[in-house]
Amino acid sequence: SFHAAHCLILEEEAMLTTLTAAVVLPTVEDEGKTKFHVCVCNVGDSLAYVYSNGQVREVTQGSHDITANRDMRDALGALGPVDGLNPELSNLTCSITEVLPGDIVFLTSDGISDNFDPVVGKFCVPKKPERNNPQKPGPTKPGQTPTRTNRSNSDFDFLPTVEAFQRHELTLARIEDILNQ
Repeated sequence: SFHAAHCLILEEEAMLTTLTAAVVLPTVEDEGKTKFHVCVCNVGDSLAYVYSNGQVREVTQGSHDITANRDMRDALGALGPVDGLNPELSNLTCSITEVLPGDIVFLTSDGISDNFDPVVGKFCVPKKPERNNPQKPGPTKPGQTPTRTNRSNSDFDFLPTVEAFQRHELTLARIEDILNQ
């Protein structure tokens, strides 16, 4: 399906896109017991999740580094003529996880998943990496206000900062809140 989508994009002279495809399949164990697994392939920032017993887990987690704050404008990969002809498949992944009867598997485009991101929703800001040589405020002259080097002149200075992994956990928690209503 990925190759067919890419070829159609080229044929129609269309733009870039991300893609996630999933299939739920029964698997039979040695004892004859049937289990179900979802196999997900994705490229870019379209993601797949499983909602099970009131909790959400991301199936496509391997397609991006949850320990690094990412630029939401970068899909990390795409189908279509990235360099004029070829797709960008650097984060093409295939993931498999067990699902239980009654679990819900759902796929999202970045237009959906980004809106659950607490940074995009302006509930928090990503923690900035530490600098190796942080500038320390110099001595001040009498009557001069010391300069701040550890704060930005942002409208969002009052928001809490989060590490990348916390951002990911908060995203899952926001999805769970919606689904559990």
